[in-house]
Amino acid sequence: MRGRLLGAVVLALVLLGACGDDGKGGSSEMPADADPAVLRGEALSIEHRCTSCHSIEGAEGVGPPLDEAAGAERILTDGTTVVADTEYLVRAIVDPRADVVEGYPAVMGSFAFLEDDEVSDLVAYIEA
Repeated sequence: MRGRLLGAVVLALVLLGACGDDGKGGSSEMPADADPAVLRGEALSIEHRCTSCHSIEGAEGVGPPLDEAAGAERILTDGTTVVADTEYLVRAIVDPRADVVEGYPAVMGSFAFLEDDEVSDLVAYIEA
């Protein structure tokens, strides 16, 4: 029993470390004169800690890197291929388990609680 508990604690710590804050707070090198929707999307990504699992610098994480997402061709766990266009990115935010990218766990929770304009701002940020 004690060994199982220790194993569970170690697994939990490993998973938390994989989704830990990257120490950058999600902030990018976005110019001050960037599109307001992009700036709002960046602020939302920080508020909702997107970069705790998604890199903004191409590094592998628990989820696919955000800076390489827009327009990328992705193979899904069911073997189909999709292009991460605007429609796909919206779906990935509000229903992330609908189309899971191969090689990544289906652990992201839904952000369907966001207003439509907030989702659009997040997508603008990802596409920028």
